[in-house]
Amino acid sequence: MSNEMKAISNETEVFSKKNIEEKSAQKIIKAKIRSRPMKELEKENFPDGKRIRFIAELGASSNIEGHFRLICRTWKEEKNLRLESSFERHGEEGFAFYWKDLGRRI
Repeated sequence: MSNEMKAISNETEVFSKKNIEEKSAQKIIKAKIRSRPMKELEKENFPDGKRIRFIAELGASSNIEGHFRLICRTWKEEKNLRLESSFERHGEEGFAFYWKDLGRRI
């Protein structure tokens, strides 16, 4: 391999690592941002208007796994928040995620 090709290969590797690190950091930030509204709702004892808006935002988000985890958490804690009522808005991706997760649990 020529020196030029090695340099390009190294630059590509560095770029890939930075890209992966940035994506990981973005996921962490997004998770924190998404958990903040839930914590605020908990402090306020889940007022209907804010809870309904939050449910709609969950359904409109691309974070299917996060939405699903919140649903499972509220069910486990026996909170009747109806977070599942907007899960169908994730469409086929949400359905596929649900079946994949269900398959892991069985």
